[in-house]
Amino acid sequence: MQPGFRSVSCYAWMAALWLWSSSAGAKEAVWVEGEAPQSTTFNDHSWYCCSDVRTHLLSPGADNDPSVAGAWLSHFSNGGGTATASYNFTTTEAGLHDIWVRTSSYRILMTMSVDGGTPLPVDTDHGAREVINLNWPGIDVRFLGWVRMPDIDLDVGSHTVTFEVGEHEDYGGVTHGGIDALSIVNFEWGPTGAVPPDLTAATPAADAWFAFAPGDPPTPGSSVFDLSDLVDAPAGGHGPLQAVGADFAFADGTPAKFWGVGSVYPGTAELAAQQAQMYRIFGINMVRLHPVQGMIGTLQTDELTGERTLDPDALEKLDIWFAALKEAGVYMTFSSFFPHVVTEADDIPSEIYGELSDAGEGKSAYGYVTFVEELQASEWAWMEALLDHTNPHTGLRYADDPSLALLEIRNEDSVFWHSPLNNLYDGTKPNLQGRLQVLWMEWLQTQYADDAALADAWGDGLLAGDSLENPAMEVYGAWEMAADGPWSGLRETARMGDYIRFLAETQADGYAVRHAQIRGTGFGGVIVSTAWMAGGPAAHAANLWTDTTMEAIDRHSYAGGMVEASHYIGLGEVHQASHLDAPGSLLMAVGWWQVEDLPFLHTEWTMLPPSWWKAEAAPLYAYYGMGLHGWDASYHFTASKAWLRGGWPSQSGYVSETPHYMGQFPALARAVHEGHLEESTPVAARRLSLDDAFAGVDMLSQPSEEGGWDPAGGEDTLEVPGEVFAFGRITVDVDDGLPASERADWSAITDADGIIHSTTGQHHWDTVNRVVLVDSPSSQAIIGFAGDQTHQLADFEVHVETEFVSLLFTALDGKPLASAERVLITAMARDQQLGAVYSADGSELIEMGGPPLLLEPVEAYITVKRAFPPGPAILGVSPLGPYGVPTGDSVEITGDSFKIDGRYAAAHYLLELPPPLDADTGGDRATDVAKDGGCGGAASGQARGWWAPFLLLPLILRIRRRR
Repeated sequence: MQPGFRSVSCYAWMAALWLWSSSAGAKEAVWVEGEAPQSTTFNDHSWYCCSDVRTHLLSPGADNDPSVAGAWLSHFSNGGGTATASYNFTTTEAGLHDIWVRTSSYRILMTMSVDGGTPLPVDTDHGAREVINLNWPGIDVRFLGWVRMPDIDLDVGSHTVTFEVGEHEDYGGVTHGGIDALSIVNFEWGPTGAVPPDLTAATPAADAWFAFAPGDPPTPGSSVFDLSDLVDAPAGGHGPLQAVGADFAFADGTPAKFWGVGSVYPGTAELAAQQAQMYRIFGINMVRLHPVQGMIGTLQTDELTGERTLDPDALEKLDIWFAALKEAGVYMTFSSFFPHVVTEADDIPSEIYGELSDAGEGKSAYGYVTFVEELQASEWAWMEALLDHTNPHTGLRYADDPSLALLEIRNEDSVFWHSPLNNLYDGTKPNLQGRLQVLWMEWLQTQYADDAALADAWGDGLLAGDSLENPAMEVYGAWEMAADGPWSGLRETARMGDYIRFLAETQADGYAVRHAQIRGTGFGGVIVSTAWMAGGPAAHAANLWTDTTMEAIDRHSYAGGMVEASHYIGLGEVHQASHLDAPGSLLMAVGWWQVEDLPFLHTEWTMLPPSWWKAEAAPLYAYYGMGLHGWDASYHFTASKAWLRGGWPSQSGYVSETPHYMGQFPALARAVHEGHLEESTPVAARRLSLDDAFAGVDMLSQPSEEGGWDPAGGEDTLEVPGEVFAFGRITVDVDDGLPASERADWSAITDADGIIHSTTGQHHWDTVNRVVLVDSPSSQAIIGFAGDQTHQLADFEVHVETEFVSLLFTALDGKPLASAERVLITAMARDQQLGAVYSADGSELIEMGGPPLLLEPVEAYITVKRAFPPGPAILGVSPLGPYGVPTGDSVEITGDSFKIDGRYAAAHYLLELPPPLDADTGGDRATDVAKDGGCGGAASGQARGWWAPFLLLPLILRIRRRR
């Protein structure tokens, strides 16, 4: 081997060959400023161009300096018509090119033609990438995004591209649009911000933050971390999903776990197919559509027949998307309503209808649907029509299609929540309040023989007017249901307990009716009530009991984000708490509601930007929640596009297609699907009787002479310290006839060094240094504030220099890491937009900045712990792009060690290791490499098979670039 020549992995060769063979000659990139057309009829209207526009986000502005403005070509006309702009550019390479245009992206109609050819539609409605609001914090039509026009065949020489804008169908009478920049490239390129392609970029510094510019998803099979083989396609092949004890399984007995996202239809059939394939690559096997009614609308009445049906055009979009996901192996959960919208055609009593809040084309049934039968009947009429609809692209009714795995009756809607209860006791909605009070009276009549019995039960809590014949007795708001008894006074505890029982039985009865109706359609999957909670702690157990009348338990939780207006990223105070500050906190606190013998799912969760520490959320969720605690389905909230997304997309807090979420899915979904983490048995099994649940106080936190872990020993409550979350599974159950609560010994779960070791021995939570180590055979990780420390995993020694990391090691070949030959390294730290400015402690976002999204590199020295046979200890370490395609670069290796850092501008790496010795034949690795054909292998210091790729030269020289 020549000095300085190192073995190159198979994937490095593949990347190099692809980059070389896929271009007709050299790479080419032409950048054209939008404000410099050859000719134009755009009017550069001042409102669209300058007034309140964040011009520093335009090219060639300076995003980290708002005083440096960029410019663009813009047009706005209330008179309609069309406007055109033409640009000249020159290419030096012949062949297929992409033309990327950074343009207005909200309700504009645009076409593009090249050299006078046929105008092509520019899909700004569905195809815009990295959309930003130029008018933030206001909002109007001034949005900007990148749109790709692919595979334009260009000869060497001068060309003209012409854009025309006209009147969009959803913005009648107005013609508007703007062009910021054009980028003409003959290679796969991911646009971000106003950053032109750089074909001569110097090697960055080791600590240099790098831009996240994902581009288009790869074709199946080209990604190193492609999880398609773990997503069984098409979905539904094992029969309907079932709840089997505390787990999911399909009808044929195949166990099921789901790593999913909330998602929406991406806009076209082509994008639906692309999105489904991207989900498959990233190991996503479940999508939650939320809410379904929001997508397909309310029932429509035929003017001639009077028949009420669903909108066929909206249904067609759902049908196309559902079929694309099914084909890719992705199951679906229907979140039916949020809220259910009723119209005048729904036969709701006028006095009830009039008190409902306005909601689009009708009124919102939110909250009140939990006890008003007419609203429930309207809800069912809509759901029945959906389940009875036959999808022409699958040939099945939705009720009969096993790829519709779960049905959620309604989203975040509980009778115990502040809405409806806080609106039903003060007279502001007299008809709805009266309806509830009548039901309350009628329920009491079934419980007590007469007023004397009622008075005896309620004692000093009896209020003036309390009588079995009074349809207007006082009721309670949710805020009055305090943990230790009613806010109005502990004397009313028994009265409050009965009120809670009444509400619980009313809600549970409604669920039972809906369950029977759904089963009556033939639907065979799992039915879930809602994900929502009670507004007061005294009702939490009762509300949970109503959920147990269905077949699985669902909950939602969020962390991070802005203190004010947390749905969006803005300026101001930021929640910067970390999960590592306290085990069982933030997102993980949802685990306290895992029911002992039912599957547990989490249909909405995220740690919102611009929190610094959000890279910790997904791995902690996967390794502790789905692993140690045995949760059954994860749905990150929420996805919408058919590609990964740069910047802080739409300044929203809820985006899945970002590095810290989908960027970590290749490691985490594999760990979930292959069962890398061992599940714990319960270390805290809390069990309440129905009397406990309806006691008028929170019996999970309040002292009890008969309950608690050990009343005789002074532990008279069922409280569970947060540290127990890091130890093992926590459950709760509510029913009569349950055994007594049980728990493990917690007295020494934290060792002398402040580390909590899980019951399985695979999780180690350092409460002092705020670091978690995960050490299972096939997944290992360092998560948290690990900087300036050396960490020992079973198969790696890692010295971390970066303050905060999520550093994951995942076996890709189905073997334990101790013998794996291909290992995915996922390396994440913080992120922020270019130009974003925080206060010194991160508690305040001072400047928003704009795209690109910058990723802080993980700087770490990694040593592989393995007894190596003769030859190189490590065959190669290849940096990977956002979709797992090798970049063509390679990491420097020294013996059994290497360092990852900002020089490689990557968050993923492929580590390739020698195969283990063949114990049966006694063969050495030289023999194994020879059997393997030599790609990426070397024996006794010799590079074997290095010449093999060049056999393809005669063929490659004849290939013209094709996508």
